[in-house]
Amino acid sequence: MRKVMKFGGTSVKDAQMMRRVVELVSKERADGHEVVCVASAVRGVTNALVKMVTPPPKEKDVDGHVDKLEALHHQIAGELFGDPE
Repeated sequence: MRKVMKFGGTSVKDAQMMRRVVELVSKERADGHEVVCVASAVRGVTNALVKMVTPPPKEKDVDGHVDKLEALHHQIAGELFGDPE
């Protein structure tokens, strides 16, 4: 049987929650299911993207938002995969 599992927001908000998603998907696979996993934005990302464009921002404001999003994703990746160096 094929299962589609969708995760986003709070369920992928940090490395700990992403590990939980992996556990859930792995369990379904171990139970013999073919799993299609859909991951959407990490908690807060959609709101941050909206803030970037409404009202029309100054370039420095957009850069600040991008820097914060980049830092968030680097932090999560570092916790999941270790130091990229």
